[in-house]
Amino acid sequence: MKFIIKSPVDKTIIRDDVQKERFFSEDDPHARQKLIDWWDQDKIENARVLVIGAGAIGNETLKNLALLGFRNILICDMDTIEASNLSRTVLFGRRDVGKYKARAAAQRTMELALAQDPKIDYFIGDIITELGSGVYRYFDIILGCLDNNKTRYHVDNMCAQVGKIWINAGIKELALSVEVYDSSTSACYHCYKPENTSLERDPCLEYKKRKAEAGKVATVQIASAIVSALQVQEAVKVITGKGAAIGQKLFFQGTTNEYEKINLRVNPECIHPYLKINEVIECEQLSNRITLRSFLRYVSKKANSGKNATIILDRTFIAYERCKQCGKIIKIFKPSGVLYDDEIYCSECNPNGYNRCLVVKDVLKLHEITADAPSEILDLTLEAIGIPKLHIVCVRDENGEHKYYELTGDKSRLMPKTFGKK
Repeated sequence: MKFIIKSPVDKTIIRDDVQKERFFSEDDPHARQKLIDWWDQDKIENARVLVIGAGAIGNETLKNLALLGFRNILICDMDTIEASNLSRTVLFGRRDVGKYKARAAAQRTMELALAQDPKIDYFIGDIITELGSGVYRYFDIILGCLDNNKTRYHVDNMCAQVGKIWINAGIKELALSVEVYDSSTSACYHCYKPENTSLERDPCLEYKKRKAEAGKVATVQIASAIVSALQVQEAVKVITGKGAAIGQKLFFQGTTNEYEKINLRVNPECIHPYLKINEVIECEQLSNRITLRSFLRYVSKKANSGKNATIILDRTFIAYERCKQCGKIIKIFKPSGVLYDDEIYCSECNPNGYNRCLVVKDVLKLHEITADAPSEILDLTLEAIGIPKLHIVCVRDENGEHKYYELTGDKSRLMPKTFGKK
């Protein structure tokens, strides 16, 4: 039997199976997987992986990535660890209850990592409102370890914009599924779940509930372990070019041990293939901490978008509302995505801050911003109007053409271990 082995000086040599054993070292933690003829450990160690969700599935996925030799990972989660999580989270123990999942998972993943010089960053926050679309550009694969469809739709949108493959994993009781999405060549999540195909902004009056009911899914660690193994297996195939199950759903029903592979059908009305941003202008000088005035000045003078540049917001900023009872103008100054229902009240009609007053009509809700906006708007930072770190901001220039500016100055702030100062 013949094998192709890379020598220490990167020359390809033909050896037989006896000679191959001379290159096998028990001191190498990845020696066994390197025996797979198509395996490429260098690609795995150099790949950048974005893991969204550090719960039951995320724990197993991070453990698998660390043991396989992945070394560049960003972990995202906004929640804290509860005692009820512990039976399904291999990275957490009783001592971790109350800690942020993303931070604790990053620490444990660092301890498990077998690759040299691992760079494990973490992000604590809502990825929909606080994590910019530019983040996705810097990763070779995105792994969704989520428990809700709203966030899955958002991840699908972001990956479509920047042309990235993402792998969704889900569990319920002993059932599990993995789907590999590439909107540029096959079905995307919006095709698979066509009941939510709208890419429009959230309606302004759909305020967040302060005490929203959390969706609890019945499941066990067994399902999360299996689904994570399938998810990471497909990720390895994507990274090494082995041929992942793109456009397919891998489904396993554990109660009956039934396994099924389903080809996902492309929805011809889905616009995701046309959302891709082909040219992103990286701006090291820009971050979401600068004011709107400074941003407009930059794109007008430095980036040749003309004096009449217009910022096109992909989220609604609510400046003012009107009380339907007394007609008073209420100053809001918040993006709709982070506005809670108990914050919308009139201080005259409801001095104690309860019984929300709905508005009669819009007074000022911004979808576009120009240099002619009021000074109190222009003096706000991009962050204040809801533009997250490392976001790609759409600007319409004076000729009516759209350009896309990345807030690249946020890169090292968001991922210090990966992109911080050497």
